[in-house]
Amino acid sequence: MKRILTSLALMFFTTFTAQAQMADGMMKNNGRGNQSASAVPPNSGEGIFRRNCASCHFNGGNVMNPNLPVQASSKLSDYKTFLIFVRHPTGPNGEGGAMPAFSESRLSDRQLLVLYKYVAARYGVPKP
Repeated sequence: MKRILTSLALMFFTTFTAQAQMADGMMKNNGRGNQSASAVPPNSGEGIFRRNCASCHFNGGNVMNPNLPVQASSKLSDYKTFLIFVRHPTGPNGEGGAMPAFSESRLSDRQLLVLYKYVAARYGVPKP
């Protein structure tokens, strides 16, 4: 039952966030926003982020758990930490959360390195 509720909540927030993104940026300039989606190379960090992360982590936040944003997350401290987390995401208590695991067949280590560089530059690494 908990998994069903979590899945439903994830679908709701994903839909809500996508609609908010459309209303906020994509509806401007005849639906193109400041930069059309096609202008972002699909294998760039931004392209990978938009396709795989932005619906839950819009503007470096976290729609499922606002207390665990991407922005300055400890998971950005280095690439190895980021890679392990993205492959096997866990919550603060060590249990699985709403974030899906991104297997190597879904995103290669090379794509995750590109994504890590983008996210770390955009949202910052934690201060020691």
